[in-house]
Amino acid sequence: MNKDIKVPYSYLKVFLTFVASLLVLLLGVEILLDDHGMTSVIFRSEIVNKTFAIFIILFFGTLIIKIPQKFFNRRNGLVVTEEGIIDYSTLCSIGLIEWRDIKRIRKQKGNSNILLVDTEDPLKYINKADCGIKRWLMKSNYKKFHTPIKIKSSSLKISSKELEKIVYDAYHNFKGV
Repeated sequence: MNKDIKVPYSYLKVFLTFVASLLVLLLGVEILLDDHGMTSVIFRSEIVNKTFAIFIILFFGTLIIKIPQKFFNRRNGLVVTEEGIIDYSTLCSIGLIEWRDIKRIRKQKGNSNILLVDTEDPLKYINKADCGIKRWLMKSNYKKFHTPIKIKSSSLKISSKELEKIVYDAYHNFKGV
């Protein structure tokens, strides 16, 4: 493999994610502004609903800020090189994942569009996170999947099967597995 493989973003998928995030954000604002916190619609406790709304606003507000950057950013969502995988497919992506650090690549059970990348030193990649939310998301991934790194096809102009083939083939070529 002499040539880098570049996978661009799917702007339609990114736009649809933006619209869905905006709708959920508006729901969170509506819950927060409602006098009783929509207690008859979601949970029976106004405090729980308003707390839930604050989390919705924080998380989806971050998405609303981050997603448009993908439209104006000229970099690809994923690039496979001789050095490793350069991943920007998710909100918590950290760029280059070096082949020498990768122990294994696996699919998430029950969700075929997510590849999990196990590394020798997960903290190295968690510490590369440039903001608190990204670090928190990576730590959450680590607790849930035992790796902070996941690659998703949902924002890329590629099917999950094609993504899997590209990443697995490159892994076998460069790691000599």
